[in-house]
Amino acid sequence: MDAATLQNEKPQWDLESSQTSEAKSASITAFPDCLLDGSNASISEVKLGVSSGKDQGSRVKAIDLNQSHASTASSSGGRRDWAETIVACRDVKLKGEDRFTTKREVINGQRVVFCMVADGHNSSDAAEYCKKHILSFIVEACLGHASAHAIQDACVIAFHKVHEHIRTKSAWPTSGLTLAVVAVNEDERFVVCANVGDVESLIVLGKDRKKRSRYSVLTTNHRFDKNKDEVKRVEAVTETRVRPALNFAGKPQGPPRGWPGGLLFGRALGDADCEDAISPDPSLSVMRLDALSGNATIVIGSDGLWNAVEMTRVACHVHQAQKTRQDATRTAQMLVDKACNGDDAYHNSEWGKAKDDTTCAVMIVGPDYYLST
Repeated sequence: MDAATLQNEKPQWDLESSQTSEAKSASITAFPDCLLDGSNASISEVKLGVSSGKDQGSRVKAIDLNQSHASTASSSGGRRDWAETIVACRDVKLKGEDRFTTKREVINGQRVVFCMVADGHNSSDAAEYCKKHILSFIVEACLGHASAHAIQDACVIAFHKVHEHIRTKSAWPTSGLTLAVVAVNEDERFVVCANVGDVESLIVLGKDRKKRSRYSVLTTNHRFDKNKDEVKRVEAVTETRVRPALNFAGKPQGPPRGWPGGLLFGRALGDADCEDAISPDPSLSVMRLDALSGNATIVIGSDGLWNAVEMTRVACHVHQAQKTRQDATRTAQMLVDKACNGDDAYHNSEWGKAKDDTTCAVMIVGPDYYLST
């Protein structure tokens, strides 16, 4: 189905709800307090400015904070307003195929911040095109609505639109990318995430009643070696066969890949040489943050980050940064340093040298006004 058909068949938004009837629940993981050293780098914080522009079918998992953790009310008796979301990104380039972009919009009077990390392959052309256009495509496809429903469906439309352009209208149809997009509605207090491939995101929350820190993974990893359901989906609906590559002796070697094309995952944008082995349909998640009393930190990273540092370790490092009120830029730099300096579970063989492009974007959301000062 092309992007135009998707947009024509787009349902009416339920402006009162941020979850669909097909919503899939996802757990919030608690982990013990971690005492970890943060980065001492002296880097300025990055804050988005408000733009002056006009207001402008995948399975979904929905996450709710425990409503017993009520949000702190303001002196007027209402809930505390959120501060302006801080977004920062740091990276280490090896092949130069990762891309990052962010965008702030006012949609139907509501403040929405978008952030994207893309990991290109077979040249950086597709990732560069995505960086320039996909967030604008999402805002356009929202049709003036800022509900979770609207943003989710807009992401599906935009992913398909980029996918089709790369395959049929560009000079680099075999270039491709994986990506994750996170949207934060600061007024309705929810997070929407859409992803294909192995660019992943997690959110680190405050402590629960047992003083344990909590985090939740917002994305779905579509790598065949980590997602057996993706293998079943691909082999059931296409002629794709998932198996390792063959070495010079004709014996299997390395992780499972989808053929034709030989990619490690079943979802991406572009990659015309992979034919129907690749789907542009993103996995979607929604998380309501009505009960958030402090700040939450969202991390979006290319596989260079997650292949080097376990998710639980990333969450521990971020929690330590939260405790010391470390800004977004220093948090992003600290995580990139951890990925490249080999002091975590999946360490690199050469100290301080990335094994892949490593990109880490950090978003700090919540009501604490110190962020805006």
